[in-house]
Amino acid sequence: MSRAEYGPIAQYNSLTDPNLQGYFSKSIIRSHLKQNGLINRKGEIIPDEVWRKRIITKERMAQASRLVANKIVQQ
Repeated sequence: MSRAEYGPIAQYNSLTDPNLQGYFSKSIIRSHLKQNGLINRKGEIIPDEVWRKRIITKERMAQASRLVANKIVQQ
């Protein structure tokens, strides 16, 4: 484990940084954040735990789809 996992840098969230508010209010940035599941349609920040679970679920579904596709091709 690295030291970055503890202390102030581990607790930092750039989405809540008031100095970056102008950057994250740009429409292109907001659409990027929505596409990646970091914020919802209302612009609310998705908690890290929820985001990580969604990413894991998406990866598992993609892996299952690849396995099914490979089995179909092999037949």
